[in-house]
Amino acid sequence: MDVMHNPESKFAKFRQPVWATTTLLIVATLFFWLFSSSSVSVPIQQLHIQQVQFGDLPLTINTYGKLVSKDTRFLSARTGGTVDKIWLKPGAKVSADTVILELSNPQLHQQVESAELRVQQAENRLKKMELELADSLLQHQSSIELLRAELESAQLTYDAEKKLEESGIVSKLQIQTSQIKVKQLLVRLDIAEKRLSHLANINETRLSVERELVNLEKSQLKLHQDHLKSLTVKAGIDGVLQRLPAELGANVVVGEPLAIVGSVEQLEAELRVPQSQADDIQLGNQVMLNIANHRVKGLVSRIDPVVTEGYVTIEAEIKETLPQSARPDINVQGVITAGQIPNTLFIEAPVNVASHSTVNLFVLDPESERATSSPIQFGQVTGRYIQVLSGLTENQKVVISDAEKWRDFEHIKVTNSTEIRG
Repeated sequence: MDVMHNPESKFAKFRQPVWATTTLLIVATLFFWLFSSSSVSVPIQQLHIQQVQFGDLPLTINTYGKLVSKDTRFLSARTGGTVDKIWLKPGAKVSADTVILELSNPQLHQQVESAELRVQQAENRLKKMELELADSLLQHQSSIELLRAELESAQLTYDAEKKLEESGIVSKLQIQTSQIKVKQLLVRLDIAEKRLSHLANINETRLSVERELVNLEKSQLKLHQDHLKSLTVKAGIDGVLQRLPAELGANVVVGEPLAIVGSVEQLEAELRVPQSQADDIQLGNQVMLNIANHRVKGLVSRIDPVVTEGYVTIEAEIKETLPQSARPDINVQGVITAGQIPNTLFIEAPVNVASHSTVNLFVLDPESERATSSPIQFGQVTGRYIQVLSGLTENQKVVISDAEKWRDFEHIKVTNSTEIRG
């Protein structure tokens, strides 16, 4: 007996595997499309990968500035003149007697010559007065000596006549006359001596006035001489010529700045810190300075209360020997340690990440070659590190390089990444 086969059943058996294969292809294609649209392959050489750390995070503040001298001399013009010669340029080493520049002022030379002449005239007047008054004094002294001699003679005459009074040889009238003469001479001598004393006082007063006039003229001469001497501008201290605003041929007036000289013996660091970070700094905080590739320790000695263009000036006292190349105005870099955050997570600060922000970073999976974009909450930036508040755990590895061109991808596939496992 022939068995009849249904043609539709054969077709159905053939159609089932075809549909299964087609469905599998569609699902695979869709999965591949979805996966490829959310991930990208990146060579590890293009990535900067850091591991999350846990511990005490020092609060460090990176800063910059320059060395300044504690002993700085501001040299200004003490008299007007023309800049005639400039002997040195900024940066030159100087000693106290080093000539920096010279001014010229012909009028000042004339003033000195006139003052010298007035001093000479005043001294001549004083000398003449001294001679005249001395001669006058001698004349009065001579008159007194004559009076004394006359008084002595009159006294002898009176004494002799008094002895002869009883014998009647000398009349009583003669004796009285001699007595009156003695009294008159005594009065004249007393007046002459008083006049001599008064004259000496008058002469001393007149001489004192004349001496004061001489001293006044000498003071004027010294003032002009000092002005003339100040035309030669010297450093005044051992150090370095920092500034030289004066220009050759320029006319300067009194008080105009000519040069600035700083000592190299006593230097300190003047650092600039953003206002947002300055509140964490206290006097006595440690500072590590980088001066001409030499690391030198210091301490914060002053915090300027004035904010200038968003920055605060911090002065640091240097506690170690400076390199020989150290000088005023040389650029320095510094790291100020303002405390620490205990027991916290932290990583090296990623590119373009600010304090107290939330940013998506690619976190690496140690079991695969993929990194997934995840939101990370950050705390305070301190030096080259930043505190991690949430989103990461200790020992996780994170891409901290600029990932702007991959921001539209949820994942990146890291190639040649055997070193990121474990």
